[in-house]
Amino acid sequence: MWGRRCLLLTTLFLVVCVGCSKKKSIEEVLDSPVYVQPSEDVAAMEAREVAKKQPLSLTSAPASVYFDFDRYNLRQASTDALAEVAQIMFADQSLTLIIDAHACPIGTNEWNLALSDRRGHECKRYLVALEVEESRIQVVAWGEEHPKTTDPLKYEQNRRCDFTLSEGGK
Repeated sequence: MWGRRCLLLTTLFLVVCVGCSKKKSIEEVLDSPVYVQPSEDVAAMEAREVAKKQPLSLTSAPASVYFDFDRYNLRQASTDALAEVAQIMFADQSLTLIIDAHACPIGTNEWNLALSDRRGHECKRYLVALEVEESRIQVVAWGEEHPKTTDPLKYEQNRRCDFTLSEGGK
């Protein structure tokens, strides 16, 4: 009996406290600052606008972007380089792009071929997000077949995607 009274009084106390708490007016709610974390879509939209502003020449296109060991996510420098490639492609709608994707020789041939394919398609995905037409981009995965270096201390040079722009799909 005593336990039920305590439970009832506690419940009643909580209901009164919650019901009496100060509620914000609609103006207070609308005026309060709201933090919204920027999404990848917002970043892609900003990069797209930058990419469309100042066309570059075919010869000023970045030659390569590089990746961390066993990764295919783009670095900030890579997204900047891809935005430059997008600028060039926006300026000349006849251009097509071949992305030659590579990996270092650490790991099996099959793994490196798959990794280089993911790297190339990540570059392509980013360019498509910048509104470059998907049909103008081709990915060729080479795995470890065409290294820039065979020096194990410089294998990071092999973890890359090379870009070749050509006119009229040539």
